[in-house]
Amino acid sequence: MESKLNFFQKFKKFSIYEIITFHPKEFILNNLRDIKNKKLLTVIFHYEGNNKCPHKMILQIKQDKPINVIRFSPDNNLLAYGSTKVVFLHIVNYYKLNIFSKVELKLTGHKDEVVSLSFNPKSDLLATASWDKTALIYCVDIKNKELYGKQLAKLTHHTKGIMSINFSPFGTYLSTAGEDEEVLLYEVIQDKKLIVQCKQFIKLKEHKFPVNASSFCPRENLFAVGGVGDAVILYGVNRFVPNFGQILIKLNGQFLNGGVNSLSFSECGNYLAVGCWESFVKVYGVNYIDQENYGKKLLNIEHKGVIYSVAFSPCGNNLAVANVNRLILYNTDYYYDKSNYGSKKMEFNDHKKEIYDIAFSPCGSYLATCGNDKSVRIYGQN
Repeated sequence: MESKLNFFQKFKKFSIYEIITFHPKEFILNNLRDIKNKKLLTVIFHYEGNNKCPHKMILQIKQDKPINVIRFSPDNNLLAYGSTKVVFLHIVNYYKLNIFSKVELKLTGHKDEVVSLSFNPKSDLLATASWDKTALIYCVDIKNKELYGKQLAKLTHHTKGIMSINFSPFGTYLSTAGEDEEVLLYEVIQDKKLIVQCKQFIKLKEHKFPVNASSFCPRENLFAVGGVGDAVILYGVNRFVPNFGQILIKLNGQFLNGGVNSLSFSECGNYLAVGCWESFVKVYGVNYIDQENYGKKLLNIEHKGVIYSVAFSPCGNNLAVANVNRLILYNTDYYYDKSNYGSKKMEFNDHKKEIYDIAFSPCGSYLATCGNDKSVRIYGQN
């Protein structure tokens, strides 16, 4: 067994590699394909993440309008959430009793509801999407006093509202998807002075439905698209292989009654959770190395009412579901606790109206929710 540090020191000589399979639990099996030298490497090392589940509401933040979307930054230092025309930003300080600061920043560039947010991997950029057909990119690097809070780019290629925006896990791409059935991938170019350029790289157009949700696989080799249609589409987005921009698999699951509201990949990239308007939560295997489960529906949980959002915990052993005004946590530890796979762990009923979005902090210590009752609620382990 090797530590993460020894692992990366041992294989840092390989300049280009692709993570084929990855299970972040107690032990990780990584198959690394060195594309340059065409070799397959296998290593086992220990995962040091947080496997515990948030089980108590520790904070409530009230606003004067419903809150549509919420996200933590990858470095754990920022919390952002979007409402009507405004994005609010809080600093997260883990060394103080009141870990979430008052509103640090208000971003007011949109003219309609802000419905999607995404931080880049460095946590110095925040992309926002709105029903006003635009996507904006802001500098949220607190250390950059000159540009902090300023708009760096504006994307206006959609003809209808943008419903989903995502930075890719490595920061290579920015995706936008909307009601006009367009899914656009931009190449993000960022210089040392944080000047950002977004060049339209490719248009994914094999699907034929308005898009409500989209998500990159953490390995940046898959891109999932779901909406008002009869399937979830998975595109190949690994630029080093020939199937870039092509459909790799269609996950058919009777999504017609309102379609898909939310998509979430597990951190290992082996599973995709789908939240449906028709009250179902479905989990599929999407790792093509695991042919036994590839494209297979592993979990199907029916609820009463709409599923607005789903999110895997960083370790992948918990799945959070926003079902109307209920927050439910399910066991999704497929390999180490298969007998309890899909069982309910906890349920919270703190919100008075619909929960629109949920997000785990990257460290796994906190779970944030927001919704139609104009509140943000933070759940923790203490």
